[in-house]
Amino acid sequence: MAEERRRGWLWLALSGFLGLGCILCLNWKNIRAHSPPTTTIAIALVCMVGLVLVDRRIIPRMDFLDKRENDAIRGAEAEEAVGAVLDQLPADYMVLHDVPGPCGNIDHVVLRKDGAVFVIETKSMAGQVSERNGRLLINGYPSQKDFVGQTLRNAFRVREVLAAELGVERWVDSAIIFTKACVSVCEIKRVRVMNVCSLKQWMARTPGKREIERRAAMKWEKLRSVLQNGNCLEVAGEGGRNVDGL
Repeated sequence: MAEERRRGWLWLALSGFLGLGCILCLNWKNIRAHSPPTTTIAIALVCMVGLVLVDRRIIPRMDFLDKRENDAIRGAEAEEAVGAVLDQLPADYMVLHDVPGPCGNIDHVVLRKDGAVFVIETKSMAGQVSERNGRLLINGYPSQKDFVGQTLRNAFRVREVLAAELGVERWVDSAIIFTKACVSVCEIKRVRVMNVCSLKQWMARTPGKREIERRAAMKWEKLRSVLQNGNCLEVAGEGGRNVDGL
């Protein structure tokens, strides 16, 4: 993602400055050819308009793409930090990264052989994470995106995959993990919110689900394949189901 945004930034910069260069070159040739003053003035006005467009349109767009590139890099670093913790889990855990989901990839999906299922989203924001009236706050302000809703939708999709494969619908434990923030909220709408250092302890305390354990025992690798290949996109749509009812 960061590479795509960097390429967009570079193409935008190159296009803008090449355009200005062409206009300036034409103006210089016009002056050297001793063209009429009206032509020189017209080309000079075109140059001024081009400079205004660069200042008002291209440069702000470049700044936006640069910020988005940095956001993507920080997000990737956060996913890697959480992924490193999950990869150290015992062999009875199945850990999947970047699982195709309904609205982009799900950062991490973890299945434990005793039937516990986890959907984990990672965030790279720094500062203080808190809650007010059921809303997640970053440094006292509502988050730009609905992280809780995103996590619930992903948990709903994973639950639908398990229902399709195992014939049983059970609660999928979900969490939002902040890698650089101080977290003072524990849970919002049944989604756990925590720092990365609390992740393994939370997962260890989460009880298994016997019915999933029994039915998944013979389909362990099938579930891995289904989730990794993006079959969660093929399950039934939301169909009016309320994610709060997970």
